[in-house]
Amino acid sequence: MKKKILCLWGLFFCLMFTGCNQTGTPKYTVNFVDFDGTVLITQEVKENEPASPPGNPARTGYTFVGWNQDFSEITSDLTITALYEINQYTVTFVDDSGNVLKTETVSYLSSATPPTASPKEGYVFWGWDREYAEVTSDITVKAIYQKIKLSVKFVDYDGTILQEREVEYGDSLSPPSVPEREGYVFTGWDKPLENIQENLTITALYSPKFLTVLFLDYDGTLLKSETVEYGTSASAPAVEDREGYTFVGWDIDFTNVTKDLTVNACYEIKTFTVFFKDYEGNVYKEETVEFGGSIEAPKEPTRVGYKFLGWDKALTNIKSDLEVAPIYEPIVYQIIYKSNFFELKELSWVSKEEFVNEFYTDLFNWISENASKIAGLTKNGSTFSMTKSTRSATWSNVPELLAIDMYDFERTVGTLIYKPFQRLNDEPIIPEEDNNYFLNTEPYLTKYRNLDAYFLNCMVNRYTDYDRGYNQTSNGRVQIFFRFQQWAQNRASIPTLDTLPKKWMVIDNESVTLPIDYLSYTIEDELILSNATSTEAVFLGWFDNSLGAGLPITKIRGGTSGEITLYAKWDTDLTTHEVIFLNPDLKEIARSIITPGDQVTPPSVAVPSGYQFVGWDKDLSNITSDIVVTAQIQLIQYTITYHDTLGGIIDLPKEPSIYTILETLSIPDITLEGYLFLGWYDNPEFDGQVITKTTFGNLDLYPRFVQIPGPGETIGDGSIELVASEQTVPVERSTRIYAKANGSYLAPQALKFISTNPDLASIDETGFVCAYAVGEVVIIVVSELGYEAITISIVDESYQVKWVGHQGSGGPVVQNTVSAFLEGARRGYYAMECDVRVSSDGVYYICHDDVFKSTLFVDSSLWDKAMAPYTWNQLKTFQVKDTYGGQTYYGYLATVAEYLQICKESGAKAVLELKWTTGINSNDQSKLPGLVELVKQYGMYENAIFLSSMKNCLTFLKTHYLDANVQFLAGASTSTIENINWCIENQFSIDMTHDKVTKQFVDLMHDAYLYFNAYTVNYATDATRLQNLLVDMITTDNLGG
Repeated sequence: MKKKILCLWGLFFCLMFTGCNQTGTPKYTVNFVDFDGTVLITQEVKENEPASPPGNPARTGYTFVGWNQDFSEITSDLTITALYEINQYTVTFVDDSGNVLKTETVSYLSSATPPTASPKEGYVFWGWDREYAEVTSDITVKAIYQKIKLSVKFVDYDGTILQEREVEYGDSLSPPSVPEREGYVFTGWDKPLENIQENLTITALYSPKFLTVLFLDYDGTLLKSETVEYGTSASAPAVEDREGYTFVGWDIDFTNVTKDLTVNACYEIKTFTVFFKDYEGNVYKEETVEFGGSIEAPKEPTRVGYKFLGWDKALTNIKSDLEVAPIYEPIVYQIIYKSNFFELKELSWVSKEEFVNEFYTDLFNWISENASKIAGLTKNGSTFSMTKSTRSATWSNVPELLAIDMYDFERTVGTLIYKPFQRLNDEPIIPEEDNNYFLNTEPYLTKYRNLDAYFLNCMVNRYTDYDRGYNQTSNGRVQIFFRFQQWAQNRASIPTLDTLPKKWMVIDNESVTLPIDYLSYTIEDELILSNATSTEAVFLGWFDNSLGAGLPITKIRGGTSGEITLYAKWDTDLTTHEVIFLNPDLKEIARSIITPGDQVTPPSVAVPSGYQFVGWDKDLSNITSDIVVTAQIQLIQYTITYHDTLGGIIDLPKEPSIYTILETLSIPDITLEGYLFLGWYDNPEFDGQVITKTTFGNLDLYPRFVQIPGPGETIGDGSIELVASEQTVPVERSTRIYAKANGSYLAPQALKFISTNPDLASIDETGFVCAYAVGEVVIIVVSELGYEAITISIVDESYQVKWVGHQGSGGPVVQNTVSAFLEGARRGYYAMECDVRVSSDGVYYICHDDVFKSTLFVDSSLWDKAMAPYTWNQLKTFQVKDTYGGQTYYGYLATVAEYLQICKESGAKAVLELKWTTGINSNDQSKLPGLVELVKQYGMYENAIFLSSMKNCLTFLKTHYLDANVQFLAGASTSTIENINWCIENQFSIDMTHDKVTKQFVDLMHDAYLYFNAYTVNYATDATRLQNLLVDMITTDNLGG
C-alpha cells in the first residue's frame, strides 16, 4: 500500500511539471473532505488526470474504508468524501468469581444489555463494577455483591429500646448491658445472638426475684423464716405480750418486700401513772413511769405548819398505777417572849483592836447564821466563798475574813453590811430592820447603831465622792468598805476612822417575869397566852413588834405557823398615857403625853403618792393606857377618760378605764381610716409628750391624728429633724432613727416611733427598725415639740461587702493618727475604726496600747511606761512612727475630736473601740457619758458605732443610751454561740475575729436583723471566704476601698 502511494505521488509530480510546460489544458479543483465536511485537501487536477487523495483520515470509533467516488480521471470539479465503517466491540459479563455470564458484541458508543446476576446467599447484587453504556472498546464487566445488612433491636421487657444495631448477614452479636429490673433477675435473651440472618427484635428475659424474710423476737430469737417473691408480702407469726410490755407490731414494713429483711418484734413498755396528792387528797402532779422504773419525787409539797417526811409508797420498781400521798408531821415552832423592858447602855471600845475584832467576829457569826440565803455565797465544810461583780473572797475564820483583800472585800462582803438607801441629807440615821443585811439585823442594829454616823463622818470629811447610802457603783463597789477594810488591816492611816463609835448594850429589866408555859406550838394547837408580869410596870399585852403597834395578841389560833417573837408592852406610869403615832411603814411620826381623860390631837400624815389617808388603827377618843397607833392608808383608784378630737368619728377604747399607782397600764393605740394615729395627749392642744402608759392621777386623754398624705405630700411640722444610721437598708437588716431639735439629739424615751407600713418594717421604742420586705416605708416620730417623718428605702440589691479601715488605714501612714484617717477617707472606706483612751486630764485621745510601746513611740525614754498618768498636753508632744514598704513614717497622737471631724467630712462611719482606760473599763464607766456627748457634739451619733469586748461598758451604753449603735468585739475565746445570743438579746451587732466566723453565726445575726463584721483581714483569700459567708463588713489595713 505504501509503495502504491509513493508511485502515485511520483506520477503526480511528473504530470505537474509536465503540465507546467503545456498550455490550454483544463484544470479542475478536487476537494477531499471528511465525513463531517471538513476539507482534508484541495487539488487542481488537469482534465482526465487522476487526483491524489490525502492520507487515510482517522475517525474515533470508526475504520476508514475509502472514498465515495472515483477520482482516477478528473473531468470536472469534484468533492470527494471519506467513507467509514463503525467499529464493533465485545462486552463480556462475568460474576465475582470470573465466570462468564454473557458475551455481547456492540457498536461503538452503543450500550450492552447486562444479564440477570446470579443470586448469592447472604449477599445482595449491588451492580456492575464498570459502565457498559457507550462502549468504546472490548470490556469485561464484573458483577458486584454486598453482604446483606440486617437491623437488630434489643428491647427490655416493657418494649423499651435498649439498643439498635446494624449487622451483616451471618454475624454474631455481643448484647448490651441490661438495666436492673426491680424484683427480677435477668436470665438472657429470647433469640440467639449468633449467625444473624434476618432483621430481629430481641427481648430481655427475666425471672422473679425471691427474698428471705426473718422474723425475730426482742431477744433475737427466730420466730419465723419465709421466702417471698419480690414485691409481695410476708405473713407475720403470732406474737404474745411479755411481762411489762405490749406487743405493738414490727419495726419495719414487710409488705411489698424488695430485699432480704430482718423484721424485729416491737414492744412498748407499759407505762403507769403515778398520782401525787396533797394532804387534802387533791392531785397536784401526775407523772408517767415505765414498767419497773423509778420516778423522781416532785419538789416536796409544802404544807403550812408541817414538815414533810416522805411519801407513803415506794417510788421504785413501779409495776402499776399508783396514788402517792405525802406524810407530814406538825412543825414545832418556838414562841420567843421578849420582855421589851430594857435600857440602852452606852459603852466604849477600849481600843481599835477590840473594836475591829468584835466587829469582824459579829460579821462572821451573822454570815454563818444566814449563809443559806446570801446570793453568791457558798460554804464547803468550814470554808466560805463569795463571788460577786467579778471578784471573789474566801475565808474560814475571823482572821481570814479580816485579811480579805480590800478590792475583793468592797465588792463581796462589803455589799452585805448595810442595806442601800438614798440619803436625803448628811444626817445619820437609825437603819431600818432587814435581816438580809448585817447592820440591819438585831442585835447588831442596836449594838452598832452609831456606825452610820461613824461612816458618814468619814465620807463627808474625807471621801466626799463616795455614795453615802452604801449603794454599789456600776462595777459593784461599796467604796467606804474598801477604806474600812484598808484601815482595819492597818494598811492606811485614816484619821476619821480612828475616832471609834460608841457601843450600845441592851440591859433587860430584872423585874420582868416571862411566861414559861407555852414556849412552843404547832399549827394544830390553840393556845391562850399567859401575861408577863413586872413589879415596876403594868403589862399591856403582847405585840408582834417592839413598838406595840397594832392589836395585842392574846392567843395563838389554830392554823398559825412560823416562829413567833412576842414583845411585851408596858405602862410604867399610870398617871399619864404615852401616845405614839406611826406612819404606815411603822416609823414614828409623833409622840404625845396626856393625862387620863384628855384628848390627843393626831399629827398630819405624809401619804405616799397614789394613796389616801383613811384613819388610825385604834380609837383615840378614850385613851386609858399607853398606846401605839398606826396610820391607815389605801390606794386611790384613778379614772381614765378618752375624748374624741375629730367630732365623733373616733372609736374610742373602753379599757383601761381605772388604775392605781401600783399598776402601769399601756394605753392602746387606735386606728381611723384615712388617718395616722400619733399618740395620746393629756390636753386637746397636744402639748407635751405622748402618753403611752398610766402614771399618776386621773387621766383625760386626747388622741392626735394626721391625715394620710396623698401622692407628693409630706408629713411633719418641721419642729424636729430626723436622721437614720442607714436610710437605705437591705432586706433582713436594720437601721436606727434619731430625732434632733436645734442640733441636739432627743432621747428615745421622749419620743414615739410609728411605722406606717409594719409589713415592710417595724420600729421599736428605741428607734430600732427591722426591714422585712422591699419597698419604701415612712417612719413618723412624735415628740413634745411636734412630729416629723423620714422615708426608709428597703432594697434587695446584690451583695456587696463594706470595708472598715483598721485604725483608719494602713499604707504610708502612722495608724491611729490623722494621716491614717485621711488615708482611709481618701480610700473611701465605709467606716474607720480607732482605739479610744482617756488622758489623766480627761481628754479623749486615740492609741491602741496603754503603755508607751517601742514600736510606736520614737522617744526611748518613754518605752514601757504607763500612759495613764500623762496629760494630753504631754501626750500630744510625743512623736510616733510606723513602717510601710521599708520606709518609716512619723506623726503625733490624735484626739477623738480630730478623728470625728475627719469622719464627718468624709462621710465615713466612726467605729470607736473602747479600750481599758481611765473611766472606761469593766469596773468604771464614768467617762463613757463624756465620750457619747462628744460624739453628739460633732453630729456623729447616728453614724457612730461603739465597739468593745468589755460587756459592762456595752451594758452601760444599752442602759443609759437606748439608741446607741453598739457592737460586741468577739475574740478567739469569746466567739461563742452564747455571746451571739447575748448580742441578739441586746440588739448589738458583732465584730468577730475572722478565723472564728461561721455561716451559723452569720445567719443567726442576720435572722435577728443585726450586722456582722469580721476583723482584721489582710489576705484576699480570707476576704473571699468571709464574703461567701455574707458578712456585712470587713475590717482591714489595706484591702478594699
